[in-house]
Amino acid sequence: MKIILFLFGTLIGIPVSYGIYGLLTFVIESLFGRKIFAFKYLIFSYTPSTGFHICHFSPVCEISMRKENDMEKQEAASAVIKLILYYIVCITVIFFTIKIYQYDILSPLLMELAAGIALWFCMDGFMRIFSMTRFAVNQKNPININYKNIINNMMKGVPFDEIEVPDLRTYSCKTDKAYLIIYQHLFFMNRVWHGDKSGISYAAQFMEKGIDINYSITGTAYLQNFTDIYYDLLFYYSYFDIQDYRARKIFSIISPDLLKDNDSNGYRTLAYYTNYILGDSESAKKYIRKGLELIDEFPIISQREYEKMLLTKLSEEISG
Repeated sequence: MKIILFLFGTLIGIPVSYGIYGLLTFVIESLFGRKIFAFKYLIFSYTPSTGFHICHFSPVCEISMRKENDMEKQEAASAVIKLILYYIVCITVIFFTIKIYQYDILSPLLMELAAGIALWFCMDGFMRIFSMTRFAVNQKNPININYKNIINNMMKGVPFDEIEVPDLRTYSCKTDKAYLIIYQHLFFMNRVWHGDKSGISYAAQFMEKGIDINYSITGTAYLQNFTDIYYDLLFYYSYFDIQDYRARKIFSIISPDLLKDNDSNGYRTLAYYTNYILGDSESAKKYIRKGLELIDEFPIISQREYEKMLLTKLSEEISG
């Protein structure tokens, strides 16, 4: 029984620790003038385009905040402050757990629960040190540098046709898996824009393998940081390589967010899925119309061209 409670305490520690780190992120990033771009915790999700809504459960608190003309020094400073404050919390939790054991304050069963929570905080503290060290090293990686440059150009509104996204296979270096996946998202869009079917297929397979979708189970939890990746894959399996089962599985995972997405990319993804998988062209037309109406409000300026091209293309295919 004690072992079970200890392990259960460790599991409880996961959402608690992520929730605390998420709260620290919100407070510190707000002081630096950043606003929430995406949030997901437990069964709650938020983006500016969807608002707050219920989503699939996840113990990991994902919160992304940003502002225009953000500076790398400010990003580094806020990251260090968050980490220091979080380690103070970790040390405090471990300290009080030791005191609970020392003075026998709680019942034996509750002490096992507290020990499990403390163990997770200790483990998470070490993992964050490792992650921050790896992140700092990767900042000078050519892939990461190029990714940031591409994103900056897209935010500034550089014409989509002028944006170059080199194939990852041309790089001799490696970087974190997360960076590789989101870089492929840019490469996927670039290849779609240029009509490169081989490049589109390669990028889709890379992203699918990276986020490790298991089509044989019913799990629907996912990391919101990869929402665009799921959109890409749903679009891919609804249009370029039509596979009904895969498309429906991906839709079941992201539907709580996608159905409430008021951005052009969400409506575009829904339009292609609705038309080619569900066979509902009338609903697809509705999504196309909404996507085009909101095109000028899409936050990534260069991507507006991409979304408009795809929405217009689908409209013509339905009509013609």
